[in-house]
Amino acid sequence: MVETVAKIPEKFTYLQAATVPLTLTTAAVGLFADAPSGAGLNPTWDPKVQYVGQSAFIVGGSASVGIFVVAQICGQVNIVYDAVFSPEGQAAGYAALVDNGHLLSVRATPDAYVPKDVDDMFGKILYEKLGGLLEKGTLVPLRIEELPGGWRALWEAQSEVG
Repeated sequence: MVETVAKIPEKFTYLQAATVPLTLTTAAVGLFADAPSGAGLNPTWDPKVQYVGQSAFIVGGSASVGIFVVAQICGQVNIVYDAVFSPEGQAAGYAALVDNGHLLSVRATPDAYVPKDVDDMFGKILYEKLGGLLEKGTLVPLRIEELPGGWRALWEAQSEVG
């Protein structure tokens, strides 16, 4: 197995960069991987690809995965991406979906189809382009707040209160 590593631009800390891989990959597979795993929007990450006239409804757009969905795409919608998986959100999204649209969710069901080669080619392309996307500001890491004393200090403070 060949691992592809993205270069972290110097303007980001290691902790900021650590917010990207899992949440971005989850968002990207839903948007860009070929159907039925995703909407197949732009699996090569070609910056010239545009989606004029299409719309999306993002349930949980402020969630960690949802933020990366909102960074990628700007009545009824062509794509519903449920970044939090709530029954109410999925029902609202399904009601807004056009015929032959894509309803995507972060929650895999037991019968979900995930092709075995999704990680190989799709992940390789994604991580080859990731450093440039971060450098240009097309994608940015999630906002973080470093805790003085780290998690141990938070745990100890919570133990004292509770």
